[in-house]
Amino acid sequence: MGFTNISIIDAVDGKQGAVPEADLKQINTGVRLRLWKSNDTWTRTKISIDLSHIRVMHAFLATSAQFSVVLEDDAESDGDIVPSLQEALCQTPNDFDILYLKAHALWLGNKVGKGVYIFWDGSQTTGYVMTRRFAIKMLEEYSQRPVRLWVDLLVTAKIKAGELQAYMCDPPFIEHKDSLGSTYQTVRPKGWFWENLVLANG
Repeated sequence: MGFTNISIIDAVDGKQGAVPEADLKQINTGVRLRLWKSNDTWTRTKISIDLSHIRVMHAFLATSAQFSVVLEDDAESDGDIVPSLQEALCQTPNDFDILYLKAHALWLGNKVGKGVYIFWDGSQTTGYVMTRRFAIKMLEEYSQRPVRLWVDLLVTAKIKAGELQAYMCDPPFIEHKDSLGSTYQTVRPKGWFWENLVLANG
């Protein structure tokens, strides 16, 4: 896709015993933790996604970069998206916390620049640009109390509450491709889930 300064972050493996219980307790209590322990595959899938993105946020904040491009392992583009992304970032207001490269947008707001729109409602974490402020806000949320929303829905809730400023590239820069052999399943999975994520810092 044209990125340099890339890190591949090993995502969380949802197999039983693969995740330290101390990590699970950071974000899961009650029903979800009980379902995890009872080997509920769907719950393990979703919690693994949450923990994987939290892992990426920590890795990002350990750098000096001001923003980072996050791509799940089933993100695909037609070629080098860096020039277009650089242009989109120039069009995006300075207050942005997250810029979606692809999302299931239920409600887009006004156009703020060429191919960039205000994002009000929707979800997906296939690809996005996050700022340090975004990562800090998300990790603070997880550290304060057990969060019952999945990571993509938590982001949406914070956007709708006015706590995060979100924008989206339209047309999207990437697509979600099942043909890439991703371990992610778009329906309730029969097997375990984990998904590597790519972190391109800038």
